[in-house]
This record gives sequence, C-alpha cells and structure tokens, in this order.
Amino acid sequence: MKKSFRCPITSTERGVSTSCREVFLSETTQAVEKGITYAALWSSSIITEAVTLAFPPFMMSSTDGNRNNNNEVYSFLQQQLQLQPPLFRTVPFHDNNSIIIDTETTRLQQETEQECAPFFVELSSLPPGQREHLVQVGLLPADDALVTSTISESDGDGDDMASKVQLLRDKHRQYLQQVWKKKLKAPFVSLDSSRPWILYWCLHGFDLLQETTTDGRDTPKIMNIVSNREGCNMVATLKDCWQSYYTADPPSLLVEGNEDNRQYKDPFYFARHEDDVPAADTDDPNSRQKQKQKQPSYQYYCGGFGGGPGQLAHAATTYAAVLALCILATDDPNDASKIEQDTSSDDDDDDASAEWTTIHYSTLARELLQYVRIPLYRWMVSLQQSHTGGYRMHHDGEVDVRATYTIITCAKLLGLLLPESSSSPPSSSRPVLNRPQVINFVVSCQTYEGGMGGEPFSEAHGGYTFCGVAALKIMDALGPGKDGGAHKQLDTTALLGWLARRQMAYEGGFSGRSNKLVDGCYSFWQGAALAIASSCGQWEESVTYDKDGDPWLQRYQLSCRDNKEFDLPFPLFFDVGMLERYILLCAQEISGGLRDKPSKPRDFYHTCYNLSGLSVAQHCSNRRVDTSYGDAQQTRLSPTHPCYNIRIDRVAAILDAIWTTP
Repeated sequence: MKKSFRCPITSTERGVSTSCREVFLSETTQAVEKGITYAALWSSSIITEAVTLAFPPFMMSSTDGNRNNNNEVYSFLQQQLQLQPPLFRTVPFHDNNSIIIDTETTRLQQETEQECAPFFVELSSLPPGQREHLVQVGLLPADDALVTSTISESDGDGDDMASKVQLLRDKHRQYLQQVWKKKLKAPFVSLDSSRPWILYWCLHGFDLLQETTTDGRDTPKIMNIVSNREGCNMVATLKDCWQSYYTADPPSLLVEGNEDNRQYKDPFYFARHEDDVPAADTDDPNSRQKQKQKQPSYQYYCGGFGGGPGQLAHAATTYAAVLALCILATDDPNDASKIEQDTSSDDDDDDASAEWTTIHYSTLARELLQYVRIPLYRWMVSLQQSHTGGYRMHHDGEVDVRATYTIITCAKLLGLLLPESSSSPPSSSRPVLNRPQVINFVVSCQTYEGGMGGEPFSEAHGGYTFCGVAALKIMDALGPGKDGGAHKQLDTTALLGWLARRQMAYEGGFSGRSNKLVDGCYSFWQGAALAIASSCGQWEESVTYDKDGDPWLQRYQLSCRDNKEFDLPFPLFFDVGMLERYILLCAQEISGGLRDKPSKPRDFYHTCYNLSGLSVAQHCSNRRVDTSYGDAQQTRLSPTHPCYNIRIDRVAAILDAIWTTP
C-alpha cells in the first residue's frame, strides 16, 4: 500500500512507496552481492545526493522540478555503487539495522537508541492507567477521553495522541527562576566562572516560555519577566564581572603623522573620548581637568566581562553578559505589573543598589551597556590577529571562530558594526568590523565535510558551525559576495548537506559531529545553523522580503505592521516534527528542566538550548510543508532570533536603541 513519508531533510509529505532511508537500505541489500560495504556507501554521501535529486531546493543551482521520482534516485545510487573502490568491499550493513562488526561507536549508538525507544511508543496504544500517569505528570492534557479511549477507537493512521503532547511550562519556569529566587546549592561552585552564562541561560529560557499574545500572533509583547529587585541584582552581578584597564597603546595600527594629523593603516581607529578619563569627583569642579593632566596622552580605557568578580575578561562570558543585559534592558520600565515590592526576609540579598525601589532595572541595564560600549569595543579589537583576521577568546588565549562570532554579535547589538561599503569614515562611534580578513578567516574554517571547525583544518563541529554561519550572516557575507569578490565565499551546498546529515534518523535530534550521539543542545546549534544557511538559497519570488536583509527581523516588523503572521519564503532543511518529538519526549525532565538525552541529568545549559531549538523549529520553518509534533498551541514558544538567540522582539528593540556615547 502506498504510504506517505517525511523526508529527513525537508519534512515534505510525498506520496511515494519508500523513504530515502528505505531506498538506501534497499540498495545496500543489492550491494551485498557486489561485496560493497555500508562504509563505502556512506563515504560517497549517497544519502545526501539522493536527497539532492529528490528535492531541488537542497541544490540551489538545480532547476529541474521533476527530479523527485524514485527511478532517478535508484539510478543515481546504482551509478555510485559501481564507483566504489575495492578497498571498502567487505561486510555490509544488514537490513535489520544490526551491525556485524561492532565498535565502541556503534555500541554507544545502539544504547542511545534503546534508551530513547520507550519514549517513542505510540501513546494511543498505551493502557488507560499509563496514559493517566502521563496526564498526572503533565505530558498529556487533563482530558478524560484520552485516558479512557483505546487503540481500537483510533482510525489506524498513526498516533492520534501525538498532537496532544504538552510542554511542561510551569515546571521549566520554576526550575529556571531558582537562579534569581533563591541561592544556588553547593555543587554550583564549579560554575563560579560562568555567572554571566547562568544568568543568560536562565533568563533566555524563561523568556521563551513567556506566553504569546491572546490572538496567537508571532509578535509577543515585551513584558517584564522578573521583579525589580531581582532585575537590579542581576545588573549588579554583571557589573561586578566587568574587568577594565587603561593602556597607552591604542588598539589600532598607527603609522605616520604627528599628533594633529595621524594616518591609520587599519580601519580600527579610535579618537579621544571623554570616557578615556576616570569619572570626575563631583565635589571638585576642577577634578576632571586634573585627571587629564595626570595621564599621558592617548590613554585608552578598555575592558570586557569575566566569568565572575576579579576574573579575566573573556569573549564568551562577554557575549553572555551582553545578551543578558540586552534582555533586561528591553523590558518595559512602565510595566507596573512586575515592579512589586519584594517582601523577602533574606537580609543577604543586598547586591543591588538601594535605589532598586525607584530605578527600574531596564534603565540600569541600558546605562551599563552605554558605559561599556566603547571600552568593550577597544578590548575586542585588541584581541584580533592582524595577519589572519581571527580573534582570540582572551589575551594570550586561543584563536577560533567562537571569538569572531561573539565579538561580531556584541558589536552588532551595540550599534558598532557597519557595512563594509559604508561611506561614513571610521571612528570610535562608527567603526567597521567586517573587513574581508575577518570574513576570510571564518570561511577558511569550513572543512571537507561541509561543516566548520574552530580553526582552519580542524574537525567540523556543530557549535563552531553555528558560530561561523551566524557571524557571516550578521556581517551580510553569507552568499554571493557584494564587493566584487574581495572575500572568500562559503560552500553553502556542502554546508547544508553536512548540517542535514547531523539529524539522527531514529532519535530525530541532532548530533554535534559525524559518528557522534544525539544531544539536546544541538537542537539549537545545528537547527539554527540550518535555519541561517537555508536563508541564503534561491527564494521564491516575493515583494515582501529583502534578500540582502534579515528575513526573521523583516517578518517580525511586517507582523507588527499588518497584525498577522507571515511565512518565511524558504523551508528548513530538516524534519521539524522529529526534532520537536525528541525535545518534547526525550529531553523534558518531568520535574522541570531539559537534558541532553534520557540518561543524562537536567541542567540550565541544555534547558536553554533545547527551548531555543524548539523555538527555531516552530518559528523558522515553513508551515506549508513542515508538520509539527505535540500540541501546536500549548507548546508554542516565543520566537528567538537564530543568529543572536534572544527573543526577536528584543533584537528589534536593542537595534533601534540610540546610544549617546560619542
């Protein structure tokens, strides 16, 4: 009987007799007689090429819309089988998915599939007692019909209860808000150098769980998510992580010229600023002039955020601190519903200023961001390697693509990143970051597999791939060059292929590298990278979107303007429903929080990135072709921006901010 299947790349429903996986296994069976191994089949990327033939959007240069029939897929597979070298002609992969030659990798994969298998049972086939238990823990809604119905009442076309699976919103909120509601327990001392990260993970995860507007629009209203005391304490904690210093060496390459007429070979030019001198003593009107006279000419104030008070400034914790401050800074100071008096009896909770009752934390967060903008940028510039274009994570630290992404993201959100073609002269308030050297360094991190490593010639990794792809998108350098080829271009076809192959065929979640296990956090790292990479393909004709802009931000602005949802003009190249199923069934801890896989404990990190991946799957997909899993309304999160990973309405608000620092 002819059945529908969902391709693991596009999730498109197609009425054909077999799936891509079934095609592959069928060809593998035929290959037994030829002595060709499963390894040989995999090494030739047959799965990817079969999907390429079946789905033209995957190959952006393909225009043949009729190449989606199985005959051509079989023909291509047969040709590839004949090209395999005799070196790989040993034992093949069995039809029943059992492997004759076990390795540690295959054993771990089998164990992972076995621990996920109990979560993938058809809910409608469970006895009423077990379904009642699922209702009690919150995974199914409190509906008597669900508990008493039997499998015989189903129409037989699949699990009719799959659309009822719930997101444990309240439990996840309670788990996340313990960070600012009460003191963390002793084991968290190991995360002392990750204070900005903990705040960001919990704030962002909690933020995504905020309810959308009542009409279901994709543009939730920004509302305060913490009390004023809690918000002020967070700002104070991040302020304590700020590490600054003065240097007589400007973070730019000065060449020739006198003090009044200097020439700069590098666009990272910084003029003198008022904040180059410590704040004046308000009691002495002449103190500022005295401070200037004490310091040598061209003294530069620089700094970044460390993991905790007194710790080394680091690009990763700086990124987390800036994102956390952006979340807090875009809350509404006029929303009185959350500015309540804190009646807590905890006398030790005095980290914030005594003015917490009169000054809203969003104001304090904006003031802190404004204060650190220029010194932070100077510090970030000082981390660059001029001969490669890459950045260090900290002074004397490693050079990798993470640093480039975190620096580019902070600069963009704080209004310090301009297009390369900008006619404005570089200055401290309008510098240019995305030079061809920076872009070339990121592109050089792409590997032969198609993904990206942390540095050139290293293994492709999901986290590094996201950092590279997102950095290029923010710099408007993902896709054809607009500067006459001044910088290298990423192989987006190979990139999409590697990313799509990271979705596990059975579990539905993503792995971080080839031959690795599924991990819930890659729901975002790989899912968001796919969302970003998908946007650089051939879009359908549309007058709504500007291809050279930010499609997610454009959609948000259009939704606000017209008070309705707009679909993205490109699909996601992965199975959205399978990813949502993994997150909702395998990653949720019934007591709150989300995890790597069922055998792992919950933590703030995986809670944040599982929710972020779920948000990407819900809001970056094309619902005309993608089918979701679970209760579409109850599991719906606020939309996150796939490049910055904070709520998209907050991205719009912070990008519109007017910074007064010169």
